[in-house]
Amino acid sequence: MSRYAQYRASRRNSDFNLSFLDIMGCGLGAVILIFLIIKHNVDNGSVEADVLVQQLESMQREAQLLQNQIDSIAQLNSTEELLGDELAQRRQSSQTVLGALDERLTNQQALNAQLAESNTETQEQQSADIVEDTTRGEEQYLVGLKIEGPRIAILVDRSGSMTDDNLIDVFKYKVGTDAERRSAPKWRRAKRTVRWMLNRVPSNSQVTVVGFGDTPQSLGPSDWYQTSQAGAVSDTISALEKLTPNGPTNLQAAFNQLRSLSPAPTDVYVITDGLPTQVSGRLPRCARGDTISPRCRLELFTDMTNALSNQLSQLTLNVVLLPLEGDWDAANAYWNLSVATGGLMISPPRTWP
Repeated sequence: MSRYAQYRASRRNSDFNLSFLDIMGCGLGAVILIFLIIKHNVDNGSVEADVLVQQLESMQREAQLLQNQIDSIAQLNSTEELLGDELAQRRQSSQTVLGALDERLTNQQALNAQLAESNTETQEQQSADIVEDTTRGEEQYLVGLKIEGPRIAILVDRSGSMTDDNLIDVFKYKVGTDAERRSAPKWRRAKRTVRWMLNRVPSNSQVTVVGFGDTPQSLGPSDWYQTSQAGAVSDTISALEKLTPNGPTNLQAAFNQLRSLSPAPTDVYVITDGLPTQVSGRLPRCARGDTISPRCRLELFTDMTNALSNQLSQLTLNVVLLPLEGDWDAANAYWNLSVATGGLMISPPRTWP
């Protein structure tokens, strides 16, 4: 074989070897490229999935916040409804209280009108006092209360509260001596009021005086007597001076004693400082220990008037009220009772009589 032929044969082998290597290299490169592409897509998918998970968690948190806000708003609405109901109840209670105050104001205005009419139309008749009283001069401006009637009963309250107008001073006298209670300012005023009434009893009328606390006590020589009877009035005043303010107020017991009189009284004058704290035949269930509220006193007063309705309808009742601190229902209650019997209730100033 010639040299040229050998060269060409080796050249063909070399070209074949190079072509096979190129093919193998290209195939390897293609495999590497495919691997890289697949790996890149896997990484990108993982990142997108993480982002979606984070967005889902964020949306869930926002949904929970919205639900919490909805629950808070629902609770606020419920609270507002409760407040609205409470305000409606308070408004109703206020209207009830205002109605009661309007009624009291109307009653007080009626009382003022009657007193003004009495002051205008009544001329006080001057007469010599059968009971000498040098403690103070008579006030002439109190008119309208006339002592009249065929048979006159004077009931004077001698309970423990008849020592003073202020509760703290009443308690002070309660722990004091009998002499101190007998000289207490309100009790001296009550005794002057009895004197004032006795001085104005008509000469042709009969009179009886009863002191009442927990039990009634007749003062004077007999059940009925005339002021012109020798020594009768002085005996009554002497018995009155010996009384000591003490104990509860049982006005019903005093009326029960009047019921035993024959003939029965036609006109009754009550000197007191407030509503009763005790009634006959009934325990004060509304009382709390040694204390009794104004509402409880009014309840006892209602029980008393119901029990005495027949007796009260047959007489004229007049009341001189020396007010006690805190017993704010007394004036209205006694006013209604006295007007119902054709009488008068007055609450004079401290300077009278």
